[in-house]
Amino acid sequence: MKKTYNRTKIEKGQTLIEFALVIVIIVIIFIMSGCSLNEARKKINSYLEERQKDNPAEIIIFSGKVVDVVNGQWPNDRLVVLFLNGKEISRTKSELNEFIYSGEGKHDGLFVITIENTYELTENDFNYDGNKGVNFETNFEKNWGIPKSKSLYRWFGEVEQDTFIDIPVVSKNLRFILFIFEEPFDTLSAEIQKGGSLTIKQDGTIYVNGNQIP
Repeated sequence: MKKTYNRTKIEKGQTLIEFALVIVIIVIIFIMSGCSLNEARKKINSYLEERQKDNPAEIIIFSGKVVDVVNGQWPNDRLVVLFLNGKEISRTKSELNEFIYSGEGKHDGLFVITIENTYELTENDFNYDGNKGVNFETNFEKNWGIPKSKSLYRWFGEVEQDTFIDIPVVSKNLRFILFIFEEPFDTLSAEIQKGGSLTIKQDGTIYVNGNQIP
């Protein structure tokens, strides 16, 4: 067992050395082509990030800002539900907060839903021709200075109340749907307030515990 462990450790060390040599060679090539060391670093980082986009991230984030177009408000306390293939898988309420990738700072009406990337989806699974522009981006973390896919996220911007956002993933035969309730959370029925109680049909009809919502 000890010999196997040592051999594995050696193999990992060799892989890291080989990777480091490749990076050094790329840096030399960039510098010889007229790039500064800083420019070479940026290009290598961009190259590594592009390669990492093919690797599934750990989590997927759905975020936006609830708006009331009639009154010009960004209401808090609105129930936002995420469905997958017709079943509720997560929910949250809009609130005063900040989504770091929106570039809008702290504001009212924010919703953020985070789920595990169970189906190991990548940008390519979301960002395909004909998906009506529902594009996702990859956030990276550094692992020994090397970018690694951390999360897939989408900032939807302003989303009206009582609105459906359809997010099909054809490659995995999945369909995510986001729905924002128009009424304040406290005014919803006790059944609707209970997490996991909702389902949705293909036509957009929502059911709570098997009964259609009026």
